[in-house]
Amino acid sequence: MKITCPQCGADIDIQPRSLQLICPFCNTPLILKKEPVLESYRLEPTCEEEPAISFAKQFLIEKNSKDAIVKKELLYLPFYRFLYEKRGRIVEKVFSALRSPPFLLFTIPSGSMVPIKEDNKEILMKPEKNVSLFLEKMKKEKAKSLGEMLLLYLPFWKITISSGETIWLDALQGKIVTSNVLKAQKRTGKLIKSLLTGFFILLLVEGIAVSSSILRFLLQGVTAIAFFYFMRRKFNDEY
Repeated sequence: MKITCPQCGADIDIQPRSLQLICPFCNTPLILKKEPVLESYRLEPTCEEEPAISFAKQFLIEKNSKDAIVKKELLYLPFYRFLYEKRGRIVEKVFSALRSPPFLLFTIPSGSMVPIKEDNKEILMKPEKNVSLFLEKMKKEKAKSLGEMLLLYLPFWKITISSGETIWLDALQGKIVTSNVLKAQKRTGKLIKSLLTGFFILLLVEGIAVSSSILRFLLQGVTAIAFFYFMRRKFNDEY
C-alpha cells in the first residue's frame, strides 16, 4: 500500500496496519486516517499444561491454600483491541468481549497471531458484546484516526481447585491473572472515596463562605458540574 506525503509529495510504502510513521524523505510525522476493518486472530499459547500446573501450585502455596487441582482446560477468551489517536498520541484500548469477564486486561501481551480456523472454533469463547458498543464509546472520548480494530482470542488456562474456585493463568506469559480484579476494585474504591471527600469539602466551604442563597446555589452547581466532568475524565484516562 502506498500514500503520498502531504509535505514533499513523495510516494511512501506502508504496512497494512500502520497508524503512525515518518516520511523517509522529509522526516515529516504522518498520522494515517483510514477506515479499519475488524479482523479476527488467535494468539498461540507458549505456556504448556505442565508448567501451567506448576505455576498454579506455587500460587496456592503462596496463599497457604491446601486445595488440590481437580480440572484444567485451555480456553481462548475474546478481546477487542483498538489503536487510535487521542490528544496527539497513539493510545491502545483493550476491552473484554464478554459481559462478565473473569479478570481485567489492559494491554495485549505479545505473541504469534494466526487466523481463525474452523477446526479450533470449539475452544473459542464467543463474543457477547458487539464491537459497535466500543466504537460508540470511543467517539464520545473524541478518539481520532482509528488505525487498528482487532478481535483477538487470547489463550488462558482455566484451573479449577477442590474448593470450587477458579485460577486463570495467562498462557502467553505464564502469569496468574485472577488476582488483578481485586487490585483494580481497591484502586477504584480509593479513587471514588478521595473524589467524593474533596467534593463535599468544597460544598461545605462554599456553604459557609457565601451568604447569598442564590449565589451559593449557583456556585455549588458549578462545582458539582466541574467535579463530575473531572471524575469522568479521570476514569476515561484510567480505564
